Amino acid sequence: MHTLVEHHLKNEDLPSVRPISEFLFKICKQDLNNINNIHALEGSLYSKALGIAGTVDCIAEYNGELAIIDFKTSAKPKPREWIEHYFVQCAAYACMLFEMTDIPVKKFVIIMACENGECVVYEEYDKAKYIKLLTKYIGKFVRDKLELYGKQ
Repeated sequence: MHTLVEHHLKNEDLPSVRPISEFLFKICKQDLNNINNIHALEGSLYSKALGIAGTVDCIAEYNGELAIIDFKTSAKPKPREWIEHYFVQCAAYACMLFEMTDIPVKKFVIIMACENGECVVYEEYDKAKYIKLLTKYIGKFVRDKLELYGKQ
């Protein structure tokens, strides 16, 4: 069997390999079946009040409750305390959705497909905690930018 370098040096085609995205999708397929009543996939959202915009992965029911669903990949599952910023991102989407439509979500869901073969689902119901963190992050961003532009 040739190594990849030998294939390259001999100008041969590389062996066919399935894309990692297909592997990661199959890992999480069972958890993806918990998604229903999809409101948006890759949907654009904005907030004039917060001065932010973004593209949400998914707004749908997860196990029967309306959620902001974010898809992540990782080499292996991350401890929950390492993914706080993912929930802040979900809070931003939830605020934008509510401002645009008056529709509140019940929870935030992170579906993490891992290269080690695991799929981990993190659910968060404490929306207020992450909305407070979001406003803190936005405030810090604005202060940092004002400081930077003030020096020029």
